[in-house]
Amino acid sequence: MSLVAFSLAGILSGFYLLIKFSLGVNAVATLLVACFLVRRLGTVGTRLAVAMPAAAGGFLTGWVAYEGGFANIKAYLTTGRAVGVGYSAAMSLAPERWWIGAAKS
Repeated sequence: MSLVAFSLAGILSGFYLLIKFSLGVNAVATLLVACFLVRRLGTVGTRLAVAMPAAAGGFLTGWVAYEGGFANIKAYLTTGRAVGVGYSAAMSLAPERWWIGAAKS
């Protein structure tokens, strides 16, 4: 029964990857962590074998339904990654003595 849940979670995380790239990446990462939260390695492999193709299928099904084909997937993923790196850099780099400017406002 847990494989059904991992399959549905995979489909949903793939769909999230299509809707908003950063949300989808976090959903896929969470799904990967959940796959490894067991003691037996055989279970990890089974969960990964169900969840990852489901995530890819959820993404590709949504993409084909919207775009009508597989064109521009690479551009979407590349742009999404570049924007995500920009978010990360913008959120983690504060200028020196930032609190002085904040106090003056």
